[in-house]
Amino acid sequence: MRSPSIAVQATDIEAISRWWRDMLPELHKSDILWANAIRTREWMLDPAVRTKDPVLHRLMEIGVVDWSGDDKRSDPIAESERFSASMVARLAKRVYELEDRVRGFSGCLKATANHVFRAIDSREGHA
Repeated sequence: MRSPSIAVQATDIEAISRWWRDMLPELHKSDILWANAIRTREWMLDPAVRTKDPVLHRLMEIGVVDWSGDDKRSDPIAESERFSASMVARLAKRVYELEDRVRGFSGCLKATANHVFRAIDSREGHA
């Protein structure tokens, strides 16, 4: 049985947020890439992330998952793939969050506009 990851074990939202923001200054560069690959893979397991852009998701998966089954953490090609996939994942996470905010904001604007138009219509009806 697979043990849950650090981010999954954390029930506290702040702990999850800290795990995602931690720059891991105490680690060597190759270990930072490895840790970020783990973070990326955890984020990619979220079903909502998978459905937003399945092609991008597949490309990130190719860069993060070790398809050979060998531990090649220090292999330069594997490191460059991990680096690229981790960078894309961090940018995609920000884009997805902004899309969700804009979607929510546009819903608020639409509701406000409808309210204003109803108020205008009711005034015109009373004029």
